[in-house]
Amino acid sequence: MLLGEQLFVAKSAAKSITEHCQAGQRAFSERDLIVVDTPGLFDTVRDELWIQREITACIQAVMSGVHAFLLCIRCDTRYTQEEKDAIQWIKYMFGEQALAFCIVVFTHEDAIHQIDKSADECLADFLQEGSTNDLHALLTSCGNRYCAVSNTQDQQTQSSYTERIIEIIDGLDGKMYTNDLFELVKRAIRRSKESHGEFRLVEPNGQINVPPDAEKAAREYFRKSRGRSSRR
Repeated sequence: MLLGEQLFVAKSAAKSITEHCQAGQRAFSERDLIVVDTPGLFDTVRDELWIQREITACIQAVMSGVHAFLLCIRCDTRYTQEEKDAIQWIKYMFGEQALAFCIVVFTHEDAIHQIDKSADECLADFLQEGSTNDLHALLTSCGNRYCAVSNTQDQQTQSSYTERIIEIIDGLDGKMYTNDLFELVKRAIRRSKESHGEFRLVEPNGQINVPPDAEKAAREYFRKSRGRSSRR
């Protein structure tokens, strides 16, 4: 939706595909939007090294920093454990300060649509009548930044969804999330290019090419981070 085309395959429709982070880019209202899809990152059965590599891929696609983490939650199903774990995962991997950049995006907005009410009124009713304490706690931890979208709407409506998300991001006053890992990955990629020549960071199909130097830097970062946490 944010990219104006179906670049990323929905998880529910792609059980057999290899789930890796992908990146896409689009010009919208005189802005360059970079969107990174992160399927499987919140899966608790994933190997730690696999997760670290995927995080490195995400950072590689947005090395200058992140304007927002979008937490997508379906309106048409119960609030799942994976969705509940997502916010804890972000805190674990990026720290409490990352919550200041989180936006909850309710998908399948058409499932709560009521003919005689506006989209905002329908969402308000859903949050008041159909949501749980856990969901309210999530919204609170994200500073009550949220909106609802649907991929089944026409192009004009989907553009309005994108405008709404950008409006929420603008409310963060141009701040971007970054940490030491972003700088380490940036340096590692610079070293890779100096040693092996230029290479494409992101393929046209969204695949992110992570060089060994970047993977190594990320593994060392996480090893030291875990060591600091265990000593507290």
